[in-house]
Amino acid sequence: MSESSKLHYQYSLSVFVYVLIVLGFRFFGGKFLVDFYDQPLKDIGESYFYWLSLLSFFPNYIIHHYWACLFVDSFVVILPILCIVFYSKYIKVLTTLFLLLFWIQTSTVEIFTLSHSKSVVCIFLVILPILFIKKKILLMIDFARYAGAYFIVSAAYFKYVNGALLKKGNYSIALVNQYYDRAIMNPEHFLFQIATYIIDRPWLGDILFRMLFLSQVVFVLTFFTRKLDKLLIVNLFLFSSLTYVFMGIYNYDIFILSIPLFFSSQVLKELNFKMKVD
Repeated sequence: MSESSKLHYQYSLSVFVYVLIVLGFRFFGGKFLVDFYDQPLKDIGESYFYWLSLLSFFPNYIIHHYWACLFVDSFVVILPILCIVFYSKYIKVLTTLFLLLFWIQTSTVEIFTLSHSKSVVCIFLVILPILFIKKKILLMIDFARYAGAYFIVSAAYFKYVNGALLKKGNYSIALVNQYYDRAIMNPEHFLFQIATYIIDRPWLGDILFRMLFLSQVVFVLTFFTRKLDKLLIVNLFLFSSLTYVFMGIYNYDIFILSIPLFFSSQVLKELNFKMKVD
């Protein structure tokens, strides 16, 4: 097995193991299609992908047919397992099928739960390199690394230019809006207790919000050096965990961006080697 093939296998294994972990979170969080079977409400907002989904008629059909919900949910779990256990020349076909069914599941669930998750884009971004081989996968892993860093840094940028970062007490106001449903339905929940403590102390919220901003803006270093990639992985894990603790926002879809960061030095080594050979 060549170094590129070995890298492809290791990268694919890492990605699909993490995807199964994400699917586990979704299953126990009640985010599978079978959990919303025959849901009458829907919302598409301004998402062009949702409009495209509805034009193809599959969300309405799937949500009102239990066997279709079960089929999509089952194969979204089965396909990553097949990619891990039976890694072979069929990896590209299996990955393509997974991306298609995962998109169908995600679009349908979010249409009928009146929600729109931006972080799920990170999963598609990190899986994309698996569809390429040899030198192309090296370039695509690097692309995923830079694109992921851009997403995170741009989130920090818009916090600043939109004024959310500099407005005093803004974080506490955001928490009030974030937890109004839990305040009514489950006021004893530990996340609501943490939020209440911060809401009563706006100065603390301002400090935490600036720390959140810094944890995102630090990813600008990705564009200048690879030496800090391992530290950025730790930072990304803390960001994903603490946004859940302090804001109740599930962000572990974003942590999949740590995989291109982890393989960064290996990718650079292979790219340099191939450039010398060429």
